[in-house]
Amino acid sequence: MARASRCLLVFLTSAYLSCGFAAHFALAADVPSVAPTLAVEFVSAPAHAVGEPGTVKQTSTAGADGLSPDEGNRCPQGECPADCCTCKKQKELKQAVARSHKPLFYNNDFRYLCDPCYDDFSPGDGLKRRAIGEHITLDVGGQYRARLHNEIGHRRLGLTGNNDDFLLHRTRVFLNAEIGERFRVFAEFIDAESNYENLRPRPIEVNRADMLNLFGELQLYDDCCGQAWARVGRQELLYGAQRTISPLDWANTRRTFEGYKAFYQGQNWDVDAFYTRPVFANATHFDSPDYDQEFMGVYSTSAL
Repeated sequence: MARASRCLLVFLTSAYLSCGFAAHFALAADVPSVAPTLAVEFVSAPAHAVGEPGTVKQTSTAGADGLSPDEGNRCPQGECPADCCTCKKQKELKQAVARSHKPLFYNNDFRYLCDPCYDDFSPGDGLKRRAIGEHITLDVGGQYRARLHNEIGHRRLGLTGNNDDFLLHRTRVFLNAEIGERFRVFAEFIDAESNYENLRPRPIEVNRADMLNLFGELQLYDDCCGQAWARVGRQELLYGAQRTISPLDWANTRRTFEGYKAFYQGQNWDVDAFYTRPVFANATHFDSPDYDQEFMGVYSTSAL
């Protein structure tokens, strides 16, 4: 269901500004590719059955339309095997695969792997929705990105007249651990590096071996109309068109915060409230929050 932004209230207790710089030439390779969808907040808490250790957990055999694989319109002869699910279901699963990776990795949604109709393969599937014992489900994944810059006249800050050629590398690895259906821990490692430059890198280009996200999350409320969650720890924030609050993905280091967040996801309304402190990248030491600055706000969307 489409949603439109209704309210954004943000409070700053001190100046906070981060800037990205465009390059004259850039070559980026993302693995895996991220579908161009913006999700304000989506937390995966599927009601799946318990599988054996080391196996993918399975869910009900009913499709999204409430029909079993043997019901509904079958695939036309010759388009898929005789025992496949409906063609509509197969198309929905392909769309789910394309949308599985989100701009914020902690919003990734791999529930398509639990659907008995899914018989395809995507790189990394074997590391997702893995059952550990009876109560733990793990997702493991990551991304490597390389970007070549040829900057003429504006190396460092502003129009400096300096030229430089350099290569930016970024590696991200995440682990999502769901314990039961009401608690999860998410950790994401980042290593951002710059090579072959003649001038000193910008602060947003280098952050060696640090934590981009590290938080625990607990479900406080759940009924037919929605869910309420609380989160504590280091976390990226992304809202709306990212003009005000975003992880600044163009920056090699990305932007993150540390603090508290409570959010409600309902049928008609989603509401987020957060109280955090900005975390600035330190190229040589483990990143720490800036305790002289506070960043807080409320963000809400409603169904159209």
